[in-house]
Amino acid sequence: MVKIFVTVGSTGFDTLVASVCSTQFLESAKREGFDEIVVQYGASGACFTPPRDLLPVRVSGFSYSNSIEEHYDSASLIVSHAGSGSILAALRRGIPLVVAINDRLMDNHQRELADALAEMNHLVVSKPSELAVALRKREYRTLAPYPPGNPRPIGSILDQEVFEHSK
Repeated sequence: MVKIFVTVGSTGFDTLVASVCSTQFLESAKREGFDEIVVQYGASGACFTPPRDLLPVRVSGFSYSNSIEEHYDSASLIVSHAGSGSILAALRRGIPLVVAINDRLMDNHQRELADALAEMNHLVVSKPSELAVALRKREYRTLAPYPPGNPRPIGSILDQEVFEHSK
């Protein structure tokens, strides 16, 4: 199975969950060679509504799991919210990562982290509504590996953001 694992982390992200359940995203996933999508939808269960008709890929989902690591490990692509824990979980594994930005967050340090890592070519940043396009662009296939065991890039980004916001 060629799998996309989608995670919203410990809260919810309605627009991300709705986007990956859309026919447009599912068809793009199939066209790009994926045959399974697993969605960790957190508090956004009401938005987990894949079409009921014949799906181009197998779709399943769950709210939370004590064994989420196995979903990361078995994925060929991860689509995630921009939380630092989820980003690091994907980057440490060397699995291509597309990060969906939640523009509804105030003081969006998550966007700043994702943009900085995208500048280093470690991940792709997308709006939830543009995830199908992000798949078709295939930029996730040419990402630079994140240096193993090196928290310095993320640490320095977080330090800078904390310093900026404490002024």
